[in-house]
Amino acid sequence: MLSSILHAKTADSRNLPYACCYYANLSKNSILHFIIFEKGTISFCFSISGMIHFKYTIKEKGVRTNGMLLKIKMWIARMCQYILYFAVPLKKNRIMLYAHHRSGYVCNPGALLQYLEAKHPGQWDLVWVTEYPESLPHLPGVRICGRRSFQYFRTFIRTKVFITNDMVDENLIKKTGQLFISTWHGGGAYKKVGISTCAESKEMARHFRKWYGRLDYFVSSCRKCTTNYTEAFHLPASCFLEIGSPRNDIFWQDPDMALQQVYEFYHLDPDTQILLYAPSFAANLPDRDNLVSLTANTTAWKQVLSDLANTTGKRWVLMYRTHHFTPASCDTTNELFIDGNRYDDIQPLLLAAAMLVTDYSSCMWDFALTDRPIFVLQDIIKAYEQSDRGFFVSPQSWPYTKIRSLQEIPAKYAVWDDKDNYHKHFEQMGSFETGHACERLTDVILTHTMTPRKNSGGKHHDKK
Repeated sequence: MLSSILHAKTADSRNLPYACCYYANLSKNSILHFIIFEKGTISFCFSISGMIHFKYTIKEKGVRTNGMLLKIKMWIARMCQYILYFAVPLKKNRIMLYAHHRSGYVCNPGALLQYLEAKHPGQWDLVWVTEYPESLPHLPGVRICGRRSFQYFRTFIRTKVFITNDMVDENLIKKTGQLFISTWHGGGAYKKVGISTCAESKEMARHFRKWYGRLDYFVSSCRKCTTNYTEAFHLPASCFLEIGSPRNDIFWQDPDMALQQVYEFYHLDPDTQILLYAPSFAANLPDRDNLVSLTANTTAWKQVLSDLANTTGKRWVLMYRTHHFTPASCDTTNELFIDGNRYDDIQPLLLAAAMLVTDYSSCMWDFALTDRPIFVLQDIIKAYEQSDRGFFVSPQSWPYTKIRSLQEIPAKYAVWDDKDNYHKHFEQMGSFETGHACERLTDVILTHTMTPRKNSGGKHHDKK
């Protein structure tokens, strides 16, 4: 009886990207069936000894219903994890990695993923989680998993280590023995984050404690990061791995391959110089987009590129790379402008660029490791400091060249010589960047996966 009712759904659900199906053997004669669809229809049934005790179906009725369907889906996913909590053992070599709302194998989790497969081939069961599974190329030894899909939850319940560059999905129920690691997604700890950004909202503060309170480790890029984020996320100092950012290991490696890939991808002549323009995002600056967008400043940028060409005797192009929260394309019909958003990973772009222009993006911390010029937009920084999150580290202490207008760039580039100031800044910030972050993080993972240990099931561990 039950199988006939469920047959039509189960026949299709495994092939749908947003289907979530659970089959949990509770006893010899009992089966718990859940069939959940994010779009369309949700049906779930509970049976004991072949008798249907509960069956409920909801049909899609507009946007409001879709939100309700997703909530129900996540509630059922959490309930199933609780049911299987003790029944399903962990797979000690399974690691799931997720870069928050990014396409490609990118950011710190992506760098670690590629390191693990290159240095320890076949040793790990590696699973890359993404919202864009159809766009990813296949990597040997790596499985791709759609976020919040059936495969996602089924894979997680046996996962030993879950690594993300932000917070861990609150719909994942942490089991005893599992390890949660956040690599974070910005170096230098310049902008305020966490509880420090919601001092007037006790509810948001509680959310941050819930989201980050399950972490075992938090990767720190510098001493300032450890100090500021301890308070921002209410984490103990013992939670922080002071090893630098895994994505920045690339700056200590042979750059030729990365440079060649970028130049070939954009069909650039080897002598062409790249000006990387990479503004960040803001939540409370309504006029900011007009000030930083490429479209609103096309004429000014063309003049900058022309002046740079006259000053250096080389051809310059502008590569426009936006924050992934505010994606924007550029006019690629103009040969002077290149769409940096077409390239998934920004780190090779940083390696290829001759200079960086930004507002307050944390990529300036990464790019400073190249000892190349960085120009920051002073007026945008001031507005962000007054009207948005603000900064942990005062912009007055930054070693990056501040400009009020784009026209200042060519002249200041010609006389730029701030390498020593960069080095002093890294010393003052207590930088942990050494080019060995992936190696050191792997050592920590090995410590917890290759030797038995006790786990409280959700709280922090002392650093090894």
